[in-house]
Amino acid sequence: MLTTHVRPVARITGNRPSISRRLLRIVGYMAAAIFLAGCQRSAPQSAIVSSPTRVAEAPAPPPPPPIRRPPAAVQPAPPDLVLVGLSQSDMRKLLGPPAEQADTGAGQSWTYRGVGCVVRLTFFFDVSRNDFYAIDRSVSGTDGTERAAQRCLRKIQSPVAVR
Repeated sequence: MLTTHVRPVARITGNRPSISRRLLRIVGYMAAAIFLAGCQRSAPQSAIVSSPTRVAEAPAPPPPPPIRRPPAAVQPAPPDLVLVGLSQSDMRKLLGPPAEQADTGAGQSWTYRGVGCVVRLTFFFDVSRNDFYAIDRSVSGTDGTERAAQRCLRKIQSPVAVR
């Protein structure tokens, strides 16, 4: 009896596996390569031939500039209070009502009391302007300097001053 042996289709094509098997085999090789590439091998100490090369690092950003604060501003001295030449109504607006009022002949005298000082103002009637205007100022209780007189006037001008 003669037996015939039937060859599979893959053998007819010259011992080549089918395309699906080839594709499966390629995918398997790629998966194994990727898997093995992820493994880290430590080289033996004798395998290091030279000193490690330095990797250039990005330069560190420059430090931020220091915050410059403006110097403590010394407040300029307020302008001097000029009383001579003011009318009585302007004087009341500036210093408030006087502590004392007195008539002195053709004029009037007003007295303001501050903390540790006294200011006396002399008013005379000005016919051309039809009102009383300050013609003199005297300050007592200070060292006699204009600076001390201005400090006294500022104390009187402030709402805390004693009148």
